Amino acid sequence: RSFGLHNITGMLMYMMREYSADALPNRNQGFSGRATYDYDNRYLLEFNFGYNGTERLKHRRFEFFPAVSVGWVASGEKFWAPIAKYVDFFKARASYGLVGSDETGANAGAPHFLYLDEVNMVGGESFASGYSGSERRAGGKVISYATLNPHWERAKEFDVGADLRLFNQINVTFDYYHYKRDRILMKRASFPQILGYDTAVPWSNIGKVDSKGLEFSVNWSKHFNKDLSMDLRFNYTYTRNKYVYIDEPDYPYVWQINTGKSLDHMTGYIADGLFKDQADIDKHASQSSLGSTTIMPGDIKYRDINGDGIITAEDQVVLSDYGWTPRVQYGIGASFTWKKVDFSVFFNGSAKRKIMINNIYPFCANDGNDFNLMKWIADSHWSEGADNSNVIYPRLGVLTTQIGNNMQPSSYWIRNGRFIRFKTLEIGYSFPICRVYFSGDNIAVWSPFKYWDPELNYITYPLSRTFNLGVQFNI
Repeated sequence: RSFGLHNITGMLMYMMREYSADALPNRNQGFSGRATYDYDNRYLLEFNFGYNGTERLKHRRFEFFPAVSVGWVASGEKFWAPIAKYVDFFKARASYGLVGSDETGANAGAPHFLYLDEVNMVGGESFASGYSGSERRAGGKVISYATLNPHWERAKEFDVGADLRLFNQINVTFDYYHYKRDRILMKRASFPQILGYDTAVPWSNIGKVDSKGLEFSVNWSKHFNKDLSMDLRFNYTYTRNKYVYIDEPDYPYVWQINTGKSLDHMTGYIADGLFKDQADIDKHASQSSLGSTTIMPGDIKYRDINGDGIITAEDQVVLSDYGWTPRVQYGIGASFTWKKVDFSVFFNGSAKRKIMINNIYPFCANDGNDFNLMKWIADSHWSEGADNSNVIYPRLGVLTTQIGNNMQPSSYWIRNGRFIRFKTLEIGYSFPICRVYFSGDNIAVWSPFKYWDPELNYITYPLSRTFNLGVQFNI
């Protein structure tokens, strides 16, 4: 409804959902609503809410999640007139709200119904009696305990941004966001085994994660004359996160703690090259617990961080603050039209990204996998009696017990995963009755990572490079 310069809208919706991802269906229901108000399309206010319920909880099944956003179209003010020919539109906006999720812990193995104890009547501890001990009786086994005081996972989301248009042809959008997630369901890793939970370690809504980032996009659209036009596009996203709190054991060393670190940080051993000979192995800390029956020349040498003379998991440190998921993603595109000719191109890329390639081991007969021998391994691997000063791959083996030491995550295997991809290209020419065009997809990729497509896992089917020649008829 409109009342002069005042405009209001409203919506109220009821939702009931059932979907089956397993044997039992999952059910949700709730109310949601939205109310908006603006004055003269300059002062904007919006209120949203959700009152949602889940079957995963016994008590407090429903929670209220409100959100509010405000905006100001400053270019609609009288004082904006002197600069309107430069910046003809400018809107500032901000929002804050609560968002809930009842799927918390589901991907980590949490039970669906958090209020139930799950007990298997067989499979527990047993005892033997009788003269020969032949009479054996077994008890039940607790699979999982009901979660005490469970809640919805919650996120406090804040966003501030601006939209503007320059010279009536360049559109710019900027956003900064900061999300604070809490009440994340996770296992109580700080509970020692002496408490007797065995594998039924309790779950609790105790995790906290912070995420922040910015998004920026520019679109420049220009018609020079009736024959020539141009459209340029650029977008950029930067994001980072960290564990504010994660339940952890009482680690003996500070570098083992995950709280305060990013969610996808990489940990592993610091590699100090390859063992040169047996004398080099003898004077180094023992690496006998890392999966290889015998450490040999050509195996990776790891640094003894805690100085106890034995390389164990306690010597693993943070190797990179970011991992497979890129911190930076961007895209660049352009389109041109000149008379009857049109041309468009698009590039996308990622940066601040690392790839760990420690899980590639050809020839192993006892691992259940058949990996092909990649050319870079065949061309550059450690060989006895050869010059191994710059080889890429360590000593080869035919059993995992021969090369288990070399397959550990370490700085030896970390590679820079940034890339820029020539994603699409299209060239066309328009006739009175049709348009003839040539197009290509996944044309090229440039990256310091040379072993396979850096955007994919090495066992993933590669992206197809395709070229098309076609005709579009005007009907």
